[in-house]
Amino acid sequence: MESIPRMRNRGSVFVLVLAVTAGLVLAYSLPAFGTALSRHLFGLLIWFSLLMVAGVLTYVPLQGGGGVIGTAVVNFAIIITYGGGVAAWVGAVEMLILTRLFLKFGLSRSVFNISQMVISLFFAGAVYRLAGGVPLLGAEWTLSAAVGLILPVVLCHLAYFSLNTGLVTVWSSLSLKRFPVTAWRTNYLWMLPQSFAAPVVGTTLAYLYSSFSTLLVVVFFLWLVYYARSSKVNLELLNSQRETVAALAGTVDSATPYMGGESERVAALAVELGRRAGLSGWRIQALEYAALLHDIGYLSLAKRSLTKAGPLTPDEWMRVRQHAEVGAEIIGRVRSLERVSEIVRAHHERPDGRGYPRGLRRGEIPREAGILKVADAFVAMTSDRPYRCAMEIDRAVGKIVKGANTRFDEEAVRCLVDLYRVSLLDQFVSYPVQEAA
Repeated sequence: MESIPRMRNRGSVFVLVLAVTAGLVLAYSLPAFGTALSRHLFGLLIWFSLLMVAGVLTYVPLQGGGGVIGTAVVNFAIIITYGGGVAAWVGAVEMLILTRLFLKFGLSRSVFNISQMVISLFFAGAVYRLAGGVPLLGAEWTLSAAVGLILPVVLCHLAYFSLNTGLVTVWSSLSLKRFPVTAWRTNYLWMLPQSFAAPVVGTTLAYLYSSFSTLLVVVFFLWLVYYARSSKVNLELLNSQRETVAALAGTVDSATPYMGGESERVAALAVELGRRAGLSGWRIQALEYAALLHDIGYLSLAKRSLTKAGPLTPDEWMRVRQHAEVGAEIIGRVRSLERVSEIVRAHHERPDGRGYPRGLRRGEIPREAGILKVADAFVAMTSDRPYRCAMEIDRAVGKIVKGANTRFDEEAVRCLVDLYRVSLLDQFVSYPVQEAA
């Protein structure tokens, strides 16, 4: 198995290759950028200012790292106004200031963000020109000319979207040992349809700038910033909702002395399994919430039943088996968590129909519930209990593999084995794992 340091070294090499490529792109584009500066200094300052405003006001950090930033609209406007080379230079300076001064990113992360932005903008501009697109500054606007821009703008956007998200995916995959195609499909493919709003609005901005007044561009952009800020508030509300769910999970964990932090470990593993299984973004969010709250039904049980070192009585066992149904009823009272409640209700069902509470079989069980069951089982097996000590990772994985397609969902087990093969399960256990000499 490959070690994590080796994979991190690959990530560093990838960043270095990107940095060199971006440096060559900037060197090649320098004459065009110099010409644009001498002829359109005021206009470039306006676009640069708009980029900075968008970057600072719309950046939202996401759970688990990374973030969302609303600068694509302005980047497209610069590409189709001045070309990809000029856009690469303006984007490089903006990302340097944003990542180092405002967001305080580390050096490697900043270099990566600057480099991937330069490469994405330059090659998107090249695609625009090769497809027949022309710089809009000074161009004559007619209906036929506008129709002729549709294909170049679409191809430009596809190039930008693919490079921007693809480079991010490869970099994160090298660090997290995910298969890049699967990670890209999970994290970004669902965003593609709605991402076409950026080139449409960017083209509108470029048209306003080249045909009317700079002031009109600024006014229109301020409206866009207001809209983006509303989106940012929505994302922040989602993050706040996640924190609330996590706080509830902490309450459940605190009910039993041996479960400290267990819900968070189950959630982290379930999310990783969900990504490898190809779940979309909103389904992964529901899976994470369900993993955090899957044992909330335990709050209805007597503490002595949860901490008992010996076997449970039939009555106690019956009450334990009801915790999934009870938890689903508690969560289902919140309208926005209805999907989460269904996952919680089904997380003890089995493909062979011998699970509880409803005895569902294979296709009747939500995929998220099958994934959650595997994550919950692994974390439980590798955690101490009053009646046994934590299992070693090898043994826990072996027991789960033996239960594939009977006790556990086969695809979820396969994803767990993938994590095991690349030594990524250590982070989900409660005991320190000793590295081999």
